[in-house]
Amino acid sequence: MKNYLTKTFALSTACVAFAITATTIETIQAQAPEVAQPAATASMSVAVPEGGAPVTYTVNGATVTIQPGQTGAIPPNATGVQLPAGCTISVTVTEPGQEPTTSSFSVDSAVTLDAVTPAAISANASAFAPAAAAGGGGAAATGSSSGSSGSKIQALVNAAQVLSANAVNPATISDGVSTDGN
Repeated sequence: MKNYLTKTFALSTACVAFAITATTIETIQAQAPEVAQPAATASMSVAVPEGGAPVTYTVNGATVTIQPGQTGAIPPNATGVQLPAGCTISVTVTEPGQEPTTSSFSVDSAVTLDAVTPAAISANASAFAPAAAAGGGGAAATGSSSGSSGSKIQALVNAAQVLSANAVNPATISDGVSTDGN
């Protein structure tokens, strides 16, 4: 009888230990934070035509100039972005697991953006137009950006939203030198 009680007690203890372990694992899994999905990324550049006026902006107190005939990046933390008429802005947005979408916009009238934000771009929407695709008229875009008149600059606004959201560690410029944040 004593042997039977010892084995029953040992078996009961093992079952209780298993139940406690299983419950603990379920609790830990329930409390584990969700693994963050990778965020969309975006980049913005501007091409300044030969003979045009330069593009200027400020980053971390330093003034950056993109000269006529050059193309340069506009970082998300740029302020006082002066875009002369005739330059072309290109934005590329990459959603996780999808091909990048690139859209280009001409600057039809000179504009200064306080910052690279959806609000600043929307407030100055009349200065931008979808750029003509090489070899024909229409929006120069690859991917799935919309070209309807009500949303002619929606891809530019969306890119500014992604840039604003990712402003912590995208490309930064310090003392006029572009770096990748590393």
